[in-house]
Amino acid sequence: MFEDTTRMKKVKKYRSWKPLSAKDLISLMYPCLFIYWILGFFPYKLEHSRFVSSKVRFTFAVLMMILYVISLLTVIYVTNFDPVTNNAQLITYTNLFIFLDGTVIVGTYMYTGKRLIVLQSLSDVTSILTPRDFDELARFIHAKDIFGFFYLIAHLPNCFKDTTCLTLQNFSHLYITLANFYTDMFYVNCVLALKLCFKRIDVCLLRLKISPIYSDLRMQKSVYHRQKNPLLLMKLKEFEEKHLDVSDVVELLNNTFIVRIITMTVSTFIVVTFNLYSYILFSNGGGYYNAYFWYWQYISPACFYMMNFSLIIWACETATRQAQKIKTTLYDVFSDTTDPATKREVQLFSLQLLHRNNIFSAKTIDVNAGLLLRIIGGIFMYIMILFQLLLGSIECMKTT
Repeated sequence: MFEDTTRMKKVKKYRSWKPLSAKDLISLMYPCLFIYWILGFFPYKLEHSRFVSSKVRFTFAVLMMILYVISLLTVIYVTNFDPVTNNAQLITYTNLFIFLDGTVIVGTYMYTGKRLIVLQSLSDVTSILTPRDFDELARFIHAKDIFGFFYLIAHLPNCFKDTTCLTLQNFSHLYITLANFYTDMFYVNCVLALKLCFKRIDVCLLRLKISPIYSDLRMQKSVYHRQKNPLLLMKLKEFEEKHLDVSDVVELLNNTFIVRIITMTVSTFIVVTFNLYSYILFSNGGGYYNAYFWYWQYISPACFYMMNFSLIIWACETATRQAQKIKTTLYDVFSDTTDPATKREVQLFSLQLLHRNNIFSAKTIDVNAGLLLRIIGGIFMYIMILFQLLLGSIECMKTT
């Protein structure tokens, strides 16, 4: 049933990477991991299909983090103590951006080891997938990772400004955006790979219904069925164990990215709200000019953050639905069986599905479509409140 399920890929040479194509998890994640290494967040090298520590890459990662911390402290000082920067709205927005998206990068660096554990655990459970599964998923994953990199790097020339402090600030903001974006893409890639694992288990359960092993389940008194039934139970237990392994990786993924999911949710709300409000003010002759690295002021960061957040929501929502679909499939396949041993194993599998619901979350925050709707509703409500306060202050100025 798992034709390539037992394919554990023992000490194989690493295949050369090809864009929009993959045969295993490593080639599937290669663009994201390569850019992650350039940014200083993946100090590991590949040896015999496994990632091991590298002194050179670890030294490079430490130097990158030291430079980043120095630049971050400089930006904080310039933002809050430079007399040239006197716009309260700009200072508030910059501080929120730095203390949310900026400081979380230090935490991301500290969680490097846990991300490696996630990657290795995911590599083990994706052994149930076929090369064709990886190849179909690679077209989407490679395209979004490569396109996102070139889209952000295209803003590099716009980082250079008249003053050194503003140039340093723009480079720091670009680095923060790149680092957080590829942390999110690493998370999305893991979620999509887990989604494929759930889909493979679901397909294999459906194949049981048309297999010769299941064809005589209704003949409970036949000797032939008693001889075949143990093989069916073995298959069912195998799927149950595979589902448990995939569920463990889901839980590990949730625990590893809990801080990033929370900060990403809050920063998306802040960035989109501030930029939309500032764009409306600036288009009507008010507000301040955004001197950051974005070419299209205000709209570009708002659209980028919202699209990134929507992509994460879509990946988690579809993966959760695929995991829940296994419950329906299990019932459809074994609803008419009266064999006591089979019914007992199905009940155990159902209890496992009930307790391991495989929801992608950050503790109390479930990453699903409901979260996206709450964020969008909160953004519009907050903008309306700000406009009401603005109109009220204008009326007060007119009366005085």
